[in-house]
Amino acid sequence: MKTLEAEITRLEERKRRKATALLAAEAAPAQRRAGTGEEAGRLEPPGKRHRGGKGRLSMSPWIMAATMLSVMCGPAEAFTAYDCTNVSNSVVAYSLLDPAPCDSGSKNADFERTVHGELVQQRKDRVTDVFRCQVVESIMSQYCGMWSAAGVVRYLKFREPKNVDPAACRRARETGRLAVDGRIFNVTLGAWTSSSYFRTGDLDSGSTCHESNLHVDGVRYEHQTAQSVLEMRVWEESARVNDMAGTITLVSGLQARLTDLSFM
Repeated sequence: MKTLEAEITRLEERKRRKATALLAAEAAPAQRRAGTGEEAGRLEPPGKRHRGGKGRLSMSPWIMAATMLSVMCGPAEAFTAYDCTNVSNSVVAYSLLDPAPCDSGSKNADFERTVHGELVQQRKDRVTDVFRCQVVESIMSQYCGMWSAAGVVRYLKFREPKNVDPAACRRARETGRLAVDGRIFNVTLGAWTSSSYFRTGDLDSGSTCHESNLHVDGVRYEHQTAQSVLEMRVWEESARVNDMAGTITLVSGLQARLTDLSFM
């Protein structure tokens, strides 16, 4: 703040000195002429015409007016405001009372700016139709003795998912018949279909049975007649394709290779 006030005072003093010098230079010829007239005992009367028949015009009022005008304009034009952090910004309003300090006195000082950005990767999702096959199995077993069924029915498996060959699932879409464990079952597209068969032994409507031994998950069951119940569903749905990863993703989140459009 003191530096700015000193600069303003110095500029005003310089202009005053210049104005005083101009006034002194204008008054010097008249004083010399007055002194010469007095020494010769001849004073020139006012308005006397000189050689050429014209009176001499005084420029003192014009010089004084120009000098005062330059002083009244003030020293503000000697100051230029700029942004210390960004030299490309033009400042149209500023205050000399509270100037903002700059790290460097040069207008061309280097500055740094931090820019926060975000990288966005866009890709087009391709949707394709996939064919799904689902099979669940329940196994029921009953003791068979003396040529008749006896005892309660027990479940050795209940609605457990069963693997289906992808090729068999593709054929089921075209033929309406699904192969499971070497057996062929008729299926309805978009709906559940159930079917049953005897895994071991046999049992007729009169409870006449034929027993056999049964092995399930490494456990041996003797004198049993066992029946397997299959619930099968075959349907189509849409999946999102990721060509870059070579995968397809269902709405449920299940993923598979792009080359295999049959889900089990």
